[in-house]
Amino acid sequence: MSKLNVVALSERALTVGSLSLDAARSYADHLRESGGWQDVVQGLDSVTVSFDPMQITPNEARARLEGQLQTVAVLRGSMPGELIELYAEYGGEAGPDLEPVAARLGMSAEDVVQRHTSVSYSVAVIGFTPGFAYLSGLDEKLRVPRLSEPRLRVPPGSIAIAGAFTGVYPMSSPGGWSIIGRTTSKLVDPFTDDPFVLSVGQQVRFISSPC
Repeated sequence: MSKLNVVALSERALTVGSLSLDAARSYADHLRESGGWQDVVQGLDSVTVSFDPMQITPNEARARLEGQLQTVAVLRGSMPGELIELYAEYGGEAGPDLEPVAARLGMSAEDVVQRHTSVSYSVAVIGFTPGFAYLSGLDEKLRVPRLSEPRLRVPPGSIAIAGAFTGVYPMSSPGGWSIIGRTTSKLVDPFTDDPFVLSVGQQVRFISSPC
């Protein structure tokens, strides 16, 4: 296997880049399971680790990263994860950008909804706020750029699209994606150790329900 593309972020953090999404997911899982790292954070095409420089030098950490990637023989992230079905209302107050998106794409609002609900998505990564799921697998014909002027407040449960991803806002927050709907399914359970319903590796399918 070729040398890793490793970038030092500081004396206690390294980022491994130029990975596929499946490889990044599988690699991050393996690093967490093997232990020895203070934190492991998966990106879309990278994995960042932090470590205690009093216990291991940056060069030793780099060598350990390369050795651990060698042991990941099967990309577990390529296997379908648990399927989560989210009921969704599209258009109207729940999806104020549905009609503008449809007009921009030269299709009807019904076509946008049909395409959005016809596939299963994969939770690729969690960010930019806690619990926000970037879902890969969006139909190429539904790809639109981010809004030129982000909203200051996006309601919780909002379903949005931007670029190659669709996403779900678990909590109210600012946002610059086009909102086409809103899920009526629970996304946050504050009474569990991990309060957010969606996690990396899961499969998500939207089911259209009447507004």
